[in-house]
Amino acid sequence: MSKIFRRGSSLGPGLPFFFTNNTNNTTNINSTTTNNNNNNNITDGAIVQSPASPERQLSTDQQTVDVEKRNPRRTFSFPRVLRIDTSFTRHGPGALVVSPDGSPQEGDGTFSQMILEGMSEKDKAKLLGKTMVEEEKPGSGHVWDVWPILPRNVRRWDKPAQIPISHVTIPAGSMVVNRKLDPLPEGWTMHIHPEGKPFYHRIAMEPESGLLQGTLLYDKGKALSRPLEIVTDSDPRDPVTRKTLEHAHFIARITVAENEFELPERSELFIELYPEDEPDLRPYAGYYLADHDNQTIFWAAPVKTDDLGALRVNPGTFADQHLKLQLSHQYWSHVECYPLDKNIDIKEAHENLLEQLSFMYIDVATSVTSTSTWSESECQSFISILSHCPQRRKTWTIARLTALMAQWQFQNLYGHPSARLDRTYS
Repeated sequence: MSKIFRRGSSLGPGLPFFFTNNTNNTTNINSTTTNNNNNNNITDGAIVQSPASPERQLSTDQQTVDVEKRNPRRTFSFPRVLRIDTSFTRHGPGALVVSPDGSPQEGDGTFSQMILEGMSEKDKAKLLGKTMVEEEKPGSGHVWDVWPILPRNVRRWDKPAQIPISHVTIPAGSMVVNRKLDPLPEGWTMHIHPEGKPFYHRIAMEPESGLLQGTLLYDKGKALSRPLEIVTDSDPRDPVTRKTLEHAHFIARITVAENEFELPERSELFIELYPEDEPDLRPYAGYYLADHDNQTIFWAAPVKTDDLGALRVNPGTFADQHLKLQLSHQYWSHVECYPLDKNIDIKEAHENLLEQLSFMYIDVATSVTSTSTWSESECQSFISILSHCPQRRKTWTIARLTALMAQWQFQNLYGHPSARLDRTYS
């Protein structure tokens, strides 16, 4: 198996991407057009079957990429976010089991009969007395390197772990007062996304004294950039996870310093850690940087669009502008996933979005060949929603719609002399 190595890494060219060039593992298919009812994902000529609905199969004459054997470095851009259908199956006297795959289980509502039944002894020992979520803490206290990813391809939408649920005793007194969560480390705050998933933010600061002692490259005299704000899906209350996050932050700062570029004033580092059941990825941390001043994303070292799984751009004099549109789409996807009000000018973003939606509304209402991705009624609904959206949900609402608008601009070469103005043009 031949290896492909990262260039521009803080650790030099010696780190493998665990990517095989064996063409037997991946089959490219001619690009085809799909509608919203099609559960296949197409990226740059490759078809990947979505795992969300196992009953939906591709036709026998279409070969698919095995999701489990897919190159862990390679990511894909999806036209729509994949969702996992979570079924709720009731067992026994009132017990409820959340089962992502919907498979029936017999039980009387106890933890052992609901979850441990049929598991191996090793897995039973791991899970006994703990939830699977607690056991899936990522990170090992350090990373070998950070590798670039795209906001649209973060793992926050991946299939969730099974969560055992059973009856418990409610203690006396108010739980809000008497059963508080463990405090977050200094500088960290927890936020809950409108969809329900928590995420964590840390202010720009140096790690606590001695936390990184003995980790890779620490105390080796490496030049560092200034500390960065961090946003992540991993809970920093776990000491090992927090150490892993801080070490990934440390490696990213080294990479920024070695590539000698100026950091935007308001830069934010996203870090993604990987669980133990992905040994090829676990030694690494996925990352990208968000530039809130210029509403784009960037990386600490040079990276090619095909290595990211990004879309191809128009070459030549328009290449920078076309690429900016794609990076703008990715930036607003980041804000959509991690909607912190402080990161954007809500009033300005609101006005820009209304301007574009108003244009689309008029264009699709008066032209049968409009390139608008939304119908007249959809545009009208979005304009109405923006006018009545509660303040606490405006950042997410604006980010979701602006990300889709930026994607439309990229696909239609917005700003190019040959911009696509008619939907009948390919």
